Amino acid sequence: LRAVLKATSKEMEPLVSMMEKFAVVTGYTRNAVADAALELARAGMSIDEVQKALAPVMLMSRGVGIEMARAAEMIATTMATFGLSSAETMRIADAFVAATNISVAGAEDLVVALSYVGNAASGAHLELEQTLAILGAFAQRGLKGSKAGTSFNQMLDQLTGKSAKIKEVLGIDVGGSTGDLRDQIAVMAELGEVLRRIPEVERK
Repeated sequence: LRAVLKATSKEMEPLVSMMEKFAVVTGYTRNAVADAALELARAGMSIDEVQKALAPVMLMSRGVGIEMARAAEMIATTMATFGLSSAETMRIADAFVAATNISVAGAEDLVVALSYVGNAASGAHLELEQTLAILGAFAQRGLKGSKAGTSFNQMLDQLTGKSAKIKEVLGIDVGGSTGDLRDQIAVMAELGEVLRRIPEVERK
């Protein structure tokens, strides 16, 4: 850990002390805490950032039922995908816990799905919470992991590429012409309502 952080023994003392206390208070082993800290350090966090991120990592670990190191890795990956700072680790943890609590998708399902659609969702200016909520909706319909990510990615591509036509024909503004898509939950609800009013032959 010290080698990854490129810190001296003296500089490491606050983090080491904090990890030891953290292990005692939370019931996690010292190795589990150290492994999580290592994942955060590998993501480029400083000593101070690692200290502040350990609590959100622990909460996510318990909230979704995964090891601390895996939670740390997921948080770090999500930060990179959505361009979030280390100050938003609690937000990321809360988003994953909320998404797993309201759907049948597990944390691993969501992370795999994000590997397929995360960059596209971020590029479309969708928030992490919106993205996870939609992936949760896919899971409720039997699409998880890579299938959910691929389907969502295709949906975003279609909405962006056909935004002008959708607005012209259906009167729904998906915002794709500017690269900034509206809340996709609202968009899909509007599309569904319009399509229900169109005879099947016209949809084709």
